Amino acid sequence: MQHLSLELEHSLDYKNPLLWLSGIHIIFNVLYWNITSVIQYKTKFFSKLIGDKRIAVYIHTVLIFSFGLSRDFLYKYVVNTSGIFSLIDNQYMPIIGYMILLIGTTLVLSSTYKLGIIGTFNGDAYGFLLPSIITSFPFNLFNAPMYIGSTLNFLGYALIKKSFVGILLTTLVAVAYYFGTYFEE
Repeated sequence: MQHLSLELEHSLDYKNPLLWLSGIHIIFNVLYWNITSVIQYKTKFFSKLIGDKRIAVYIHTVLIFSFGLSRDFLYKYVVNTSGIFSLIDNQYMPIIGYMILLIGTTLVLSSTYKLGIIGTFNGDAYGFLLPSIITSFPFNLFNAPMYIGSTLNFLGYALIKKSFVGILLTTLVAVAYYFGTYFEE
């Protein structure tokens, strides 16, 4: 037990401001796209501000995508600089990580393909609705395949890098997405 606590202490630098910033960024992203989508849906604030709902949804899309890229960059930087967690340091962990990454990427890309760019980035809040509910893959397996796929991508990367910090931040991603689904229902 003492070995585990020493290992965790070595693997997790609580004083690292980038660790905290990464966690805040993960939470911010989910809050940002869900809160702004609710505001748009209920008040049409952003489409009125911009003057055109199509331009507004594309600006919203670019912002969400950009915040996602910066979140991913920060996550990867923190994971890459955190060191290897000896409890998962074995030759199979990268293979498992890549398999999880493949599943996650499949879910994200197939969801994006089915929803389209505007559908992926909350276009329904701007009045861009799909003709019908999607019931084919991956939506026939999961209610939120994009969130599950994204979470799996974070987990896969953490396992490839054998990072306890990555697993911890992935847990935060999963929790944030779990609560994010309440905004969307």
